[in-house]
Amino acid sequence: MRAFVGFLLVVVLPLLLLMGISTIVPVTTEWLWFDSLGLEAVYELQLTAQWGLFWIVTLGTFLFLAGNVFLARRVAPANTLRLIRPRIQKQEVVTQAYNVGSLAFDFGVWSAAGIVSVFVGSMAQESWLAWLRFLNQAPFGVTDPIFGRDIAFYVFDMPVLWFLKDWGLWTLLLTLGATAGVYLASRAARGGSLPRASRVHVAVLGALLFCVLAGDWVLQMFGLLNSTADVVHGAGYADIHARLPIMILMAVFSVIVAGIILVNVLRPVERLTTLAVVLWFIAIPVLVGGWPALVQNLEVGPSELAKEMPYIEYSIQYTRQAYDLDHVVERDFVVTDTLTLADVENNTAIVQNIRLWDYRPLLQTFRQLQEIRTYYEFVDVDVDRYMLDGEYREVMLAARELVTDQLPENAQTWVNERLIYTHGYGVCLNAVSEFTQEGQPRFLVHDIPPASADPALRIDQPAIYYGETVSDYAIVHTTTPEFDYPKGNDNVYASYQGTGGVLLDSPLTRLLFALRYEASQIILSEYITPQSRLMMHRVIGERVRAVAPFFRYDRDPYMVVAQGRLYWIQDAYTVTDRYPYAESRGSFNYIRNSVKVVIDPYNGSMVFYVMDDQDPLAQAYARAFPTLFQPGSALPADLRAHLRYPEGLFTIQASLYATYHMGDPQVFYNKEDLWAIPNELYSETALPLEPYYVILKLADDAPEEFLIMLPFTPAKRDNMIAWFYVQCDGDHYGNMGVFKFSKERLVYGPMQIESRINQVPNISQQLSLWNQRGSQVIRGNLLVIPIEQSLLYVEPLYLQSESSQIPELKRVIVAYGNRIAMGDTLQDALAQALTGTEPAIPPVQPPTGTETDWMALAQSAKSHYDAANLCLQQNDWACFGREMDALKRDLEALYALAIGQ
Repeated sequence: MRAFVGFLLVVVLPLLLLMGISTIVPVTTEWLWFDSLGLEAVYELQLTAQWGLFWIVTLGTFLFLAGNVFLARRVAPANTLRLIRPRIQKQEVVTQAYNVGSLAFDFGVWSAAGIVSVFVGSMAQESWLAWLRFLNQAPFGVTDPIFGRDIAFYVFDMPVLWFLKDWGLWTLLLTLGATAGVYLASRAARGGSLPRASRVHVAVLGALLFCVLAGDWVLQMFGLLNSTADVVHGAGYADIHARLPIMILMAVFSVIVAGIILVNVLRPVERLTTLAVVLWFIAIPVLVGGWPALVQNLEVGPSELAKEMPYIEYSIQYTRQAYDLDHVVERDFVVTDTLTLADVENNTAIVQNIRLWDYRPLLQTFRQLQEIRTYYEFVDVDVDRYMLDGEYREVMLAARELVTDQLPENAQTWVNERLIYTHGYGVCLNAVSEFTQEGQPRFLVHDIPPASADPALRIDQPAIYYGETVSDYAIVHTTTPEFDYPKGNDNVYASYQGTGGVLLDSPLTRLLFALRYEASQIILSEYITPQSRLMMHRVIGERVRAVAPFFRYDRDPYMVVAQGRLYWIQDAYTVTDRYPYAESRGSFNYIRNSVKVVIDPYNGSMVFYVMDDQDPLAQAYARAFPTLFQPGSALPADLRAHLRYPEGLFTIQASLYATYHMGDPQVFYNKEDLWAIPNELYSETALPLEPYYVILKLADDAPEEFLIMLPFTPAKRDNMIAWFYVQCDGDHYGNMGVFKFSKERLVYGPMQIESRINQVPNISQQLSLWNQRGSQVIRGNLLVIPIEQSLLYVEPLYLQSESSQIPELKRVIVAYGNRIAMGDTLQDALAQALTGTEPAIPPVQPPTGTETDWMALAQSAKSHYDAANLCLQQNDWACFGREMDALKRDLEALYALAIGQ
C-alpha cells in the first residue's frame, strides 16, 4: 500500500500536473473558440472521445500489466535475503532489508506499469475517430464479392478490430515479458524449480497471446481484399486459392497451440508444446510466404489472364464504385466540321464565355493593377458564373487579402499587426473573354471600395477577416480604430461591428490567450476592452480542420458574391482506405464530396451542409455530430447557384477513368484502350492540361450550363479520343459523362494543335519578332470547346515586356479543322478560321538608324526567310509569295538604312 501511495505521489501527481499545465491553456482557449461559434458540443464530444479512450486504454493496460506482475510477485516471492547479503546475522536487519527491497520493487512495478500504460493510452488516443465512426456507422448497401460482407464492415468495423488486436497483442507481450522476468528473478534468487501456479500463470498468458494471434490471422484474411498485386487491386487468384486457406489454417493452428499450452499445465507435454510453437513460427515464412509465391509462379503465371479474369472484374467494378465512376454516361461525338459563322452567332452564350484569361498571367495582372498597396495580396484566381444583365456569364475573381508580413519593417509592431491591420478588402472580378485595347482585363468589380458594374455583383460588406493567407490572430473592437481601406494619400478607419471571435470579457480569458500566443500585450494593452474580440484560426483551411478534422479538404476554397456579401465555399471530402478491391490514390481508395462548408469572411461563421446524404461516411459523422451539420436543402439558393464541382476531385476521377473506362477484363488486362491526360504548352513549356470550367450545351435542345471538362488522348499518342465532363448546375450537379470520338477519324489533340500553330508562317514570324524585341510571349491555356458537333481550339497570347510585370493579352489563336488563325480578338480569329481568310502581313515601319533597328530588321528578314522555306516544303506557294514579299521589304529597309548612313 505504501508503494502504491508513493507511486501516486511521485509519478501520477507530477504527470497529471505536467499534462494539466501543457493542455489546460490550448484546451480551454479552443473551447472558448468553439463556444463563440455555437459549436461547443462538437468540441466536447471530441474531447470526450479522445480522453475517454485514453483513460480506458491506460487504466485497462495498467490494471492488466500491474495486476499480473503483482500476481507473479505473490505466487513466487523473491528471497531478498539472498540478493542483499548472505552473511547478515541479525533478524531485525534482515526484516528491514527485506521490507526496503520489497517496497522498492513494488514502487518500480507501479512506476513502470504506469509509464508504459500512459504511452499505450497516448497511442490509442489517436483512434478516437475510428471508434466514433464504428458507434455511428451506416450500411453501404454493397457487399464484397468474396466474403459477402457489407462494405461497412471493412470501413467501420475493421479499424476497431485492428485496434483491439494491437492493444491486446502489445499488452500481452509486455505482461508476459514482465511476469516471466519476475519468475526468472525469483528462480535465480531461490534456486530450484518454479511452483506449479507460476507455470499456470505463464501458460494462461501464452494461450491468450496465441488466441490474439489467431484473431490477427482472421483480420489479415479480410485484409486481403485491400492488398495490391501486379494485376489486381485486391485479392487475386493466388490470394484466394493459396494465401486465404493458409491464413485460415494459421488461425486454427494458433488456437490449437493455445490449447496445447493450457493442456501442458494439466498434463505435462512439454515436447509437444515446444514442437507446436516452433512449427507455428516455421510455418510463417514457409507456408505464408512460400506457397502463394509458388502458386503465383507455377499456376497463375502461365495463364494469368484466365486465372485473374474474375478478380479484374471485381477491381473494375469496385474501383468505379469507390470513386463514384459507376454512373458515367458514355456517348459518341461525331465531328462534322460544318461550323459556320451563323452557328457561332446562334451560340453566342457559349462563345462569349470562352475563357481567354489564363489564371496565371491574370493573377499577375491583378497583383500589378489592383493590389493598390503593398500589404494587399491576391492569393489565387477562381472561375465562377453569374447572371449579369440577364445573361449567363463566366467570370474570374480573386479576394484581396491583407498580409501583415508585407508591412514596412518599422511598421510591423504588435499593435499594427494585431489591432489595426486586421482585414483585407473586397474582390477583383472580370469577364473571362473580355479585354481592353491595352490587353488588360475588363473589370466588373475593381478598386477600393469595390466598384461593381452590375447590381448582382454589389458588395455591401467587403471586409475580409478570414481568408487563405492571413495572420494567426487579430483583436477587433478595441479603442484603437482599425485600418479599413486606403483612400488616396489618406486611410479610412473603422471599428468591427460583427460577432466573430472570442469575447475578451474577463482578465482570465485575456490571461489564457496571452499564454497561448505568448503575448503579454493581450493582458497589458489598454486598447483592449471587455467588448473586444479575439479572432483565431483565420486561415480557411486551418479553420475548418479545427472544427471537423475527420474530413479531407480541397486545396482551393473559392469566394462568392451573393446578396451584397462575400462568402467562402470550401469543399470537404469523406475518404477511407478500406474499400475492397478499389485502387488506391495515395492514402485513400474511396472519396466523396459529401459536404460543402460556407464560411463568412466577416464573422467567421461556418455552416457544414451535407450535400450527399447517401454517403455512409457522411451519415456516420452526421450522427456523431448532429449539431454540426445542416441538410443540403437548407443551403440558400443564391449560394447553391455558385456550387462548383471541385477540380481536385475531378482530376482524381479523370486520372482513374482514363484506365477504368475499360469494362472488358481482357481489354483492361492488356491496356488496349488506355487513355491519358494530354499536355499543352504554357510559355513554351509542356505541362499537363488542367481541367477547366466552361459554359456549354450538352445537347441541341439543352440550355447552356456550367461544367468542368478535360480532354483525353490515347496513351503515348497525341490525337484526342474523348472528353470527360461533370455538370455543376442545379439538379444536374455531379452528373458525369464522356463524349467519345471515332477511332477511325483523326481528331487533333492539344499538343498536335500546338505543333501546328508553330508551323503557321505568319504566326511563328510574329512570335519570333515579339520574342526578339525585348518582350516575352506567354502562350496561355489551350481550351478545346465542343460546339455544334465541331471542335474549336482557342489559345490566348500574352505579351510581357522585360521592363513590365503586367502581361497583356494581345492576340487570340483559333484552330478549326485544318485551319489556324490569329486575330486581335476572338471574333477576328473565329471569322478567319471559319471562312479561311487571312489578314495581310503588316509592313515593317521605317527604321530610325539605331543599332537596335539594324538587329531587328536582320532578325525579321531571317524569320521571313525561314518561314518562306517552310512554306516551300509544304508546297504552299501563296504562303511562300507572302513571305518573300515581306523579306523583300525588310531587305529594302536595310538597304535604305545603309544608304542613309
